[in-house]
Amino acid sequence: MMKRGTKKLKCMNWDPETSKWGEYAPDEIGCREIVEVDSKTEKVLCWRCTSRSVTGVNKFGGATHE
Repeated sequence: MMKRGTKKLKCMNWDPETSKWGEYAPDEIGCREIVEVDSKTEKVLCWRCTSRSVTGVNKFGGATHE
C-alpha cells in the first residue's frame, strides 16, 4: 500500500543508455528497482545504484576511479 502523496518511479538506470548515471547500472539490461517517492519527484536513482556511484563501482564490477 502506498502512502498518500507518493508515487512509484523506475530507477533512472532502468535504461542505462539514456541515464546520466548509466555506468552504475548493475548490467547492460539496467536496474529493475521501483522506488516509492514523493508525488512531486520527477526522477530517482535507487539506493543500489546510488551506492554503486558513491563507492565507484561500475556495472562491470570495476572501479571508476583510482
